[in-house]
Amino acid sequence: MQLLRDVFSAMLAWWLGALLAEVLGGRLKWRWKLVAGFGPLAGTAALFFPGPMHDLGMALLVSALLAFAFWLQARNFKLTWLERLKPLGDMSYTLYVTHFPIMMLASGWLMSSSEKGLLPQHFGWVCAGIAITVPIASTLHFVVERPFLSRAARAPKSPTPAN
Repeated sequence: MQLLRDVFSAMLAWWLGALLAEVLGGRLKWRWKLVAGFGPLAGTAALFFPGPMHDLGMALLVSALLAFAFWLQARNFKLTWLERLKPLGDMSYTLYVTHFPIMMLASGWLMSSSEKGLLPQHFGWVCAGIAITVPIASTLHFVVERPFLSRAARAPKSPTPAN
């Protein structure tokens, strides 16, 4: 039961990022104020619970912060820190696809190296995982994803049949 709770809370955290991408891309017609306003309320409530609910609360708070930043940007505020995150957003799909296998391999190695077979409870390992995953995802983004995206953009559009 613990595994299901952990996995589904992580999926909810991922879904918040996907939701922001849909709002930013215009496919969801939600107002940034709604997303930015709901996040802190739900996130603050979830912070009082340990474990996966705490992680979900943090995800809600970060999502609300990003939604607020997008709302400000839509009102012509210049947010250089948000603009600096654009390359990370550009490779987000590759990062999404590659981070899980890399993290699972690293977790397996760390657990097999541990006397008790447990993951270390130190934030430094999270930073090490990020330092390994981001360059690999960036390289794969430029080598694999970008050529396919540019090829798809150059492909001729098929004519739509007349009714």
